[in-house]
Formats: sequence, C-alpha cells, structure tokens
Amino acid sequence: MERIAEAFLGAYLLGYVIYYLLFFVCALFCIVAHRLRLLSARHETAADVWLPPVSVIIPAHNEEKVICNSLRSVFGSRYPVFEVIVVNDGSTDRTLEVLREEFHLVRTTRPPLLKVPCRPIRATFVSAKEPRLLVVDKENGGRADALNAGLAFSRYHLVVCIDADSVVEPDSLLR
Repeated sequence: MERIAEAFLGAYLLGYVIYYLLFFVCALFCIVAHRLRLLSARHETAADVWLPPVSVIIPAHNEEKVICNSLRSVFGSRYPVFEVIVVNDGSTDRTLEVLREEFHLVRTTRPPLLKVPCRPIRATFVSAKEPRLLVVDKENGGRADALNAGLAFSRYHLVVCIDADSVVEPDSLLR
C-alpha cells in the first residue's frame, strides 16, 4: 500500500512539474511572438490607412550639392501618404537646375491654397518622375519666408519641415 501511495505521489509530482514546464514554454513562446510583432509593427504601421497625410516642406537656398540626396531619403519613407514641397528660396547656384534634371520638372500653374504673406513666387513645378513632388521657385526672403510659401501650397493639415541637407530614416515620418 505504501508503494502505491509513493507511486501515486511521484506521478502527481511528475505531472505537476510537466504541467508547469509546459506552461513556462507556452508563456515564453507568447512573449517572443509578442516582441516579434512589436518589431514588425514599424513596417505594418506604414500601411495603416488611418495615418493622416503629411506635407513635408523643404526650404532650399543654394543647396545644389545636397538637395537630391535629401529628397531621395524622404521619398524612401515608409509613410503611406505624403507630399514634398521644395521651396527654392532665390538660390544663386544650380539648385533649381539640379532639381529639374533629376526629377524631370514641368512648369505648372498650380495656385497657392492659402493666402500666406511671402516674397513673390516666380514659378511652380511638378515632377514627371515623382508625383508627390512640388517645387516652388520664389525670390529670396529667408527661411521663414520660404516656409510660409510652402505652407501656402500645402495640401495637408499636418506639416513637417526639414532642412535641405537632412537625410531622414525611412521611419522618421512615422515617429
């Protein structure tokens, strides 16, 4: 009888240990799966249709050497809907020509959407290569004036302003 009780107790303890071992393995699996889901959430967030559209305004004055790299980094963003407005603030170098060559700019008559005070606008261009790009060419008035001009042409309520020499990471707009 004593042997039966010992066998029963041993089986009970073995079952108890196996149960908690399985519980631990399942909990560990759930934690790892949750962490992997969090890591991949950055990529899934880019496809989220609930993110508001964004206007990225880039004032540029004599930025011919860096503007294309900056734009390539912005267009590499994983954000779902955004436009980029480059405001050429009276550059005396080849900034506008470099943009024309790289993005196949075509002159347009797109009017500003808001009345915002700024120096006179000379021309606006859209890109045949990148439909999210608008280039506004205006007389020099400084950074604040260029940002005002960009705001006047912005189609979206959420606005991000970056320097023309900035290179952004693909998830920068998501953060």
